[in-house]
Amino acid sequence: MLYIEPRGSVSGNGRKAYGRRRWRDAAGLCPSISYQQILGMGGALTEGAAYTYARMSAEKQQQLLALFFGDGNHYNFCRLHIQSCDFALGNYAYVEDAKDTGLDSFSIERDRKYIIPFAKAALEKTAKYNFLRHRGARPHL
Repeated sequence: MLYIEPRGSVSGNGRKAYGRRRWRDAAGLCPSISYQQILGMGGALTEGAAYTYARMSAEKQQQLLALFFGDGNHYNFCRLHIQSCDFALGNYAYVEDAKDTGLDSFSIERDRKYIIPFAKAALEKTAKYNFLRHRGARPHL
């Protein structure tokens, strides 16, 4: 077992190095024991990232997709924000009118401009892809 002190030093025999008092401050790493399986890695397809992607040349777009989803990082998870988030180009909501309880003004048109094309391009790059939707901060608060 390997023990790591909060300040970053490492010891192979944590109990002797830290004594009883500091033992609780150490984190023990045991590579032979696992509690959960890592299903994959990924990133966020935010409006800001999608906008940047849209401004790239077709060649650079393909390079980026290959690095993220191909032989590069092998991303298989992607988080998409619902409405605005801290990496959006500005605050927005799918229903801008707070009095619209019938959701008559609901629209994802803003997502169609950058986010959805970026997500579709990612899907074309890999068949083993999971999308996670995440509600960002409420822009009207």
